[in-house]
Amino acid sequence: MAQLPPLLRSLPSHLIPGVPAIDSVLTHQSSGLRPAGVMVLLFPRDSDVRFLLTTRPETLTRHAGQISLPGGRWEDRDPTLWDTACRETREELGIRTGRLVPLGRLDPVPVAVSNYLVWPFVAWNPIAPRITPDPHEVAAVVEVSLASLLDPEAVQEEEWEFRGASWQVTLYRFGDVAVWGATARVLADLASRLR
Repeated sequence: MAQLPPLLRSLPSHLIPGVPAIDSVLTHQSSGLRPAGVMVLLFPRDSDVRFLLTTRPETLTRHAGQISLPGGRWEDRDPTLWDTACRETREELGIRTGRLVPLGRLDPVPVAVSNYLVWPFVAWNPIAPRITPDPHEVAAVVEVSLASLLDPEAVQEEEWEFRGASWQVTLYRFGDVAVWGATARVLADLASRLR
């Protein structure tokens, strides 16, 4: 495995190893959940470890304007969900994924509103990636310090109004960026494993 910075050296032992066989993943379709793969792409920047989030364009029909990890739905041409996460990362961010070192994966996250079961993968890129986002899929790229994810002040509770009802929402706040929903659940899983 590539030389990892001190913050990440024990992380692979706390992640789920391997890539699930696509046949076993597709059995979840019987529950109505379609498979998707997302990437937590860790990389060095100066003396820091960072990861990328994307802001979805307001023009999209699903999850418009939301903050997400690079990724998307599994397609027949993808041998595994790791391949899905890599393909979607390339398509959305223009990143070359050939040098990515897979570190493991996190627990799958069901997203009932869009009928997906999201499989998050964690990878290390030994150099900061050159990013060329696809404007049809990405309105903005947010680079976040891994230290910010581990800061207890980043986790907040807010009351939101939605369709006439009040909801208590747990979210991450990185500066003026609010991350909630499935992406926040993936990041919370990563943070707990890093601790």
